[in-house]
Order: sequence, then structure tokens, then C-alpha cells
Amino acid sequence: MRCLFKKVCLGGTFSIFHKGHKKLLLKASQLSRRLIVGVTSDEYAKSLRKCHPVEAFEKRVEKIKKFLETLQVSFKIVKLHDPYGPAVYDEELEAIVVSSETLPTALKINQVRRKKGLRPLTIYVVEWVLAENGLRYSSTAIWRGLVATS
Repeated sequence: MRCLFKKVCLGGTFSIFHKGHKKLLLKASQLSRRLIVGVTSDEYAKSLRKCHPVEAFEKRVEKIKKFLETLQVSFKIVKLHDPYGPAVYDEELEAIVVSSETLPTALKINQVRRKKGLRPLTIYVVEWVLAENGLRYSSTAIWRGLVATS
């Protein structure tokens, strides 16, 4: 399969690894064989005031690594202390994969990149994965018992 980009990024908290997370990572792997995956630090996740507990950083990273290894891609996982991470300064990045929920952050990233004289990233929005009950997969829905884990 021919990839469109040399290097692609995405980021998130990735708590309770689910079908939506897998879809984001799969899309990124279809766009490039080199991925940068930002994962929010425990401290940053707490500052976001999530309405549910968040798994420890190491546990979240381990689940992502295990899944990415099945996709046979080169990847680097970076700890995020803010919403942007390397997306605002890595000159090799060409695209970013987001959900509609995180699209505003991708737009802000491109504003910052333009101000720094960097080429804006091509943005790919991945549609939400719906559970059998019609609700979207999210860590919040899983914590609340509204959606079964995947």
C-alpha cells in the first residue's frame, strides 16, 4: 500500500483504549508508515478535568504500543503536557488525524504553525465509531456504563 505522507501525527488521552482510538490509529497508519502519537501526561489529563478517572500514562501507552505493533508501522509516542506537542514545531509532519471533537485543536495547531513559518498540516477527521445502542465510543461513555468496552 502506498502512503500519502512521510510523517503523520495524532494525540489524545487514550484512556480505556476502545474502537474509536483504534480507528484513529488505523487511519493514521494508512496515511503514513511513520507516526508520532501524543499521549497526555497524567498531570495534563488531570488538568483537563475529565468527568471520569483516567488510567495511568504507562498503562495507556502500553495499550497503544500493542495495537500499533499489529499495524507494522514505525511510531514514536510522546508525552503531551499541552494540547499541541510536536505538532506545532516538527517540520517533518505533513498531516494530523483527529476526531470531530478535536478538530478545533488541529485548526489552532495550523495557526501556530503558520505563525512559525511552517507548512500547515493536512487534517483528516475520523468519524466516531458507534456502539450497538447508537452512542459513540468514548472513555466517558464506557466509564458511565453507557457503552461496553471493545
